[in-house]
Amino acid sequence: MAKGRKAGGEPDPDPKANDPSTEDEDDAKEETSSVAKERTEVIQHIIFLCGFAADSTMVSYIDQEQWETIFDVVTIHFKQIDDMNVIRDNGKFDAKPMLKDRRRLKCFLLFYRNKCDSLVSTLIDEEVVMWKRSEFNDYCGSAKCQLDMAVAEGFATPAPPNVGKYDPNAVDAKGGLTAQEFRRGIKRDKSHYGELKDDKYFNSWNRGFVATAHTHHTHFILDEKYCPVTPDEKTVFKEIQVFMFAVLEEHLKTSKGKALVSMYEHTHDAQKIYAELKKHAQC
Repeated sequence: MAKGRKAGGEPDPDPKANDPSTEDEDDAKEETSSVAKERTEVIQHIIFLCGFAADSTMVSYIDQEQWETIFDVVTIHFKQIDDMNVIRDNGKFDAKPMLKDRRRLKCFLLFYRNKCDSLVSTLIDEEVVMWKRSEFNDYCGSAKCQLDMAVAEGFATPAPPNVGKYDPNAVDAKGGLTAQEFRRGIKRDKSHYGELKDDKYFNSWNRGFVATAHTHHTHFILDEKYCPVTPDEKTVFKEIQVFMFAVLEEHLKTSKGKALVSMYEHTHDAQKIYAELKKHAQC
């Protein structure tokens, strides 16, 4: 007798067909999918960046609180994250988000703060949705994140702020980075930058581009008047030009951007590409 059939040849009934628990699971999946569709783009992107599982208590809490904008997220305090919990329909305690998810959300708040500080500007939803998960993960695994976390939780003293206006031409007390120090420094990846697909989005793209360039210590190309003087400065700047040209070549998708990349493909002059791209956007 064939497996799965009765003696008369009819298929055995599906054991799950009348199982109420299966129906509940299906209803739950449909409800979860429906809720996900109702989330705003920025909230869904934050869930993606942080790697929160769709069925996690953290996501349930986010839906419970009906977060919609970036400011619903970044205005919460670290202590409030530790006190998060999901409440049942009857008003009783249900569950608390896992520790790893709570720490991941704290990392996001610190990441956002660092981005705003580097641009001296408050970032909005449209800019946050352009962030790359790889860049966020690099920050989460960095020593800076650990120090930022310790300061935010009161276990360390914050470093004194820099005095005076930032000067892109300034060098540190050692006379600036050597080429070897530049190569061995922080991790730099082209994927940390966003794509520019339309000229009308230049301003929001530029915010992210500038912030990441400062993080990578490649910001010298942002100043069209910058000119290296010492042999070390010239060597480092050449390394920066090569890397940033590769970034622009990969991420500039506009007609003007592609034309500029083609124009300077032999010299790898990212400094001139950026300067002309910025002028074009201001026309």
